[in-house]
Amino acid sequence: IVGAFLFAPLFMGVFGGQIVGLNVLCYALLLALAFRHGMSADVLSGVVAGIWMVKPHYGLAAVTVLICERRWMACISWSVVTAILWALGALVAGVNWVSGWLAFARHFAEIDLVTNAHQMTGIVPTLYSVAVKLGLSLSPSGWELFATSAALLVPAGILIATRYERSRKATPGGALLFLGPLLIIFAPMVNFYDLSLGLVPLMAIFRP
Repeated sequence: IVGAFLFAPLFMGVFGGQIVGLNVLCYALLLALAFRHGMSADVLSGVVAGIWMVKPHYGLAAVTVLICERRWMACISWSVVTAILWALGALVAGVNWVSGWLAFARHFAEIDLVTNAHQMTGIVPTLYSVAVKLGLSLSPSGWELFATSAALLVPAGILIATRYERSRKATPGGALLFLGPLLIIFAPMVNFYDLSLGLVPLMAIFRP
């Protein structure tokens, strides 16, 4: 697999474009490791969540689960991997590359919502499409505020799921089953192909 990604067109096709396969792989690995015990499983969970920071809102949601479940070794390894990713970006684009990326992402999100909402899932693009059909208007800053508010429901949902799993004394890691559906519904700029995240918990639940 590593050798295959050394082929530049394949590398750019995966990491420079849509990374649906990587999203599903990271989520599946996190779920698989969540039901294992021991420090090594926690460390690897943090590594996977750190790698998932290439899609930051997914990686941040994943580490939110780890924090809520008090898996501190996983949080430490996530921090190390995230720091390495930041350092690699700094080598290429300077130490302030994150702020530049955020500015670009904000600009792109406004354009993407207008041109691509019909291909998206989730509450924000759905309501945007309905508003357009009904002839209603809301400023870009208004939609940005609404999208931010909806995105905050992801960590809120994770906290509720963690407490629910703890109250019924379920196997640690069960809250991760809710991560995919929460991202599909509330995360900003989730496209139809990201529905694959909903398949991962279903496979975990119905595994033989």
